[in-house]
Amino acid sequence: MTMCKDTGVFCEAVKSPSRAPRLLKKIQAELFPDCSGSIKLCCQFGDIHGDSTITWTKDSQVLARLQRSAQDDSPVSLEIAEASYQDQGMYYCCLNNMYGKVTAEFHLTAAVLERLSSFLSYEGVEEIEFMQLMFREDPLSSSYFGGTLHGAIMTEGLHFGEGMHRRAFRSRVLQGLAPAFAPGHPCVLKVHSALTYGTKSRDELLQKNYSLALQECYVQNTAREYAKLYAAEAEPLEGFGEVPEIIQIFLIHRPANNIPYATVEEELVGEFVKYSVKDGKEVNFLRRDSEAGQKCCTFQHWVYEKTNGNLLVTDLQGVGMKLTDVGIATLAKGYKGFKGNCSFSFIEQFRALHQCNEYCEMLGLKSLRTTHQKQRKATPTKSKNLPNSSTVKKMVPKKAREPRDFISSEH
Repeated sequence: MTMCKDTGVFCEAVKSPSRAPRLLKKIQAELFPDCSGSIKLCCQFGDIHGDSTITWTKDSQVLARLQRSAQDDSPVSLEIAEASYQDQGMYYCCLNNMYGKVTAEFHLTAAVLERLSSFLSYEGVEEIEFMQLMFREDPLSSSYFGGTLHGAIMTEGLHFGEGMHRRAFRSRVLQGLAPAFAPGHPCVLKVHSALTYGTKSRDELLQKNYSLALQECYVQNTAREYAKLYAAEAEPLEGFGEVPEIIQIFLIHRPANNIPYATVEEELVGEFVKYSVKDGKEVNFLRRDSEAGQKCCTFQHWVYEKTNGNLLVTDLQGVGMKLTDVGIATLAKGYKGFKGNCSFSFIEQFRALHQCNEYCEMLGLKSLRTTHQKQRKATPTKSKNLPNSSTVKKMVPKKAREPRDFISSEH
């Protein structure tokens, strides 16, 4: 038996190494949302080509044994009822079949128990449905939502940030959001309220709440895909160094809440800096000389050139090289079927104000000083359009849906 360097688990092939099972998700400790103090240890195996036996042990003592059929890769779990310090120790979960076996381990310590028990003092524990925007090839035309996952979060009662249409709350993951967020991971819940629109019916409020959350999910995750493509070009260049990352956000549904749709993302801890402002002007003058600020400007220039001046990622802000709350400006009619949340005038202003820096030169980007006169003109618009609005109408009928109708189809 040998330990795999990549996963940190023990693997042993019996007959066919290519068909041996493997560990998909390491063991995580989760607290049951019923506030009973019970803990669930959960992991997941894959490549299960034969009927298998799964065994949970602790300190050489067998705790549970169950049988799994071939191709059944659903998560496996062990419940520790009303967990206490007597339950500390090394826990192992082993899957064994004719092709091999794989064993995962987890050390349940006093620190883990204290961290989980501290969650019991939180108010606002709620179960959620959780969805991730996925991409195939073109970020603008091949996006779709993956299947609905289930989890639970705990949210502070008072918000710490507020914008025009939303409030931000600090939250912690209780269970179910791995691998995006491990149990106990700090995150930010952004609740999009439509009350400022003065709509009268609950159906209209729910529709607007859903549309705002969906729009933000599309805009930021699409910008994230462009940032990943930018990184793939920039990072191999000698001397370019670290590249800004736009963090991922997820669409969630809270069935028991009066404002059922929201987004959740990683909490960025540290000095929050605006590298570019939302009216389309380039980088914050106080941050013009910072590495992150210059690379954000270069990213904007790179996207502008890659889309032939039809799309711009703007409102770049965050902590260090990690960015969030970004916007996208497109033509009034959109670009390749995608409509951003910022006016085309942002693109015009960027074209007029951008000054290339050393990172633009390293990527071989063309100076806008000599090319902006050749760009076609477009009438500025103040309207803010929803991305893929035709799809939104198909997914959410005029009459608000019941919470159980949370989207689960690709679009």
